[in-house]
Amino acid sequence: MAGRAQGTTPQGAGGPAAPVPLNILRAPGAVVVDGQLNDWVRSAPVSYEVDPNAFDQKARTYAMWDDQGLYLAYAVRDASPMKNAGDDPSAAFKSGDTLHFYLSTAKDLEAKGADGGPEDYHVVMTMQRGAPVIFAFRQQKAGVAKPTSVRSPATRIDLAWMGPVPGAELAVAVAGAGYTAEAKLPLAFFDGFRPEAGRRVAVDAAVNFSDPAASRNVAKVWWHRGASQILDIPTELRFERNLWGTGVFCGPGEAPVVIDSGNLFVTPAPGAVTVDGGVSLLSKFVWRGVKRNDDFVVQPDFSVHFGQFTGSIFGSFDTTEAPHGAQNEFTESRYIIQYGNSTIPGCAIIGGYVFYDFPNTPAQETQELFANVTLTQVMFAPSLSL
Repeated sequence: MAGRAQGTTPQGAGGPAAPVPLNILRAPGAVVVDGQLNDWVRSAPVSYEVDPNAFDQKARTYAMWDDQGLYLAYAVRDASPMKNAGDDPSAAFKSGDTLHFYLSTAKDLEAKGADGGPEDYHVVMTMQRGAPVIFAFRQQKAGVAKPTSVRSPATRIDLAWMGPVPGAELAVAVAGAGYTAEAKLPLAFFDGFRPEAGRRVAVDAAVNFSDPAASRNVAKVWWHRGASQILDIPTELRFERNLWGTGVFCGPGEAPVVIDSGNLFVTPAPGAVTVDGGVSLLSKFVWRGVKRNDDFVVQPDFSVHFGQFTGSIFGSFDTTEAPHGAQNEFTESRYIIQYGNSTIPGCAIIGGYVFYDFPNTPAQETQELFANVTLTQVMFAPSLSL
């Protein structure tokens, strides 16, 4: 499974995906942590997703700072938004939807180890039983001589400290097919770290997605390292700072400005139309287990959203000679109309129509209808797909 980050060449879970930095803006004024993105309309977010061809499992992360705290915002498209059935904050990332932020306050940005250092932090945020959870992990901490071991049959990780972040705030607002979230992490938590304009740090962000019943996690995507599904708790707790990206603390007006309404990944107001898309460069093209091209392809895709409906266009452009002889030509295009509704009590419905065309190849055009119904309030969330 390979995710995609904004402005990048996609990679899987094995390597960095985003050369652009996360711009951490100087907050222009007081930030109200209410789950809305009113304070973030002029900002520079990073975008990432599990599957560019899917309707949901997409996210944006924003960051700001002032003299008191580090502020984070997330806009997430999720067909079963912010559901976490657990009651153990230390294992929240295995019991449903969670938001993650990784930060190293070390000045050495070239650390290559998979273990976390004394200046590395992993913060997990979610809602459990209607209450906000902001829980952090540290693999090393000054003054801690005897770490706590987290074990599984396969592996283990030693943690110097884990616990709630004192004074932290989190608010989540669910709206239709997604949610937005805001968090404040007090600077005092980061052992006296004082950001300043121009300071560069190692960072990453991630989102965990659950099934509609929040009985298990189905995907996780990081901004910088791509997407993966990790079943082992110690493995998911590994810091792997060598795979993080770079964050830049910016002074007033120093960051690239992106005007963003904050609703790209949630259901818009009735009658509103939103558009998103991107272009991917892939080292090979494998679809439904069939290798279509063993060399580089360029794949643009664009979507228009109106209420519960989505129309999408996808194309695949061969840059080198493919097995069927096409070169520097489009060899596949897809036109998709999809309807998704997760507002029906106890039920989530997705259905649609796909038209496949294969220009410049011997393959014949084809069509398909698809539908999925999931009972979200029944044990194990049974579903029927056609």
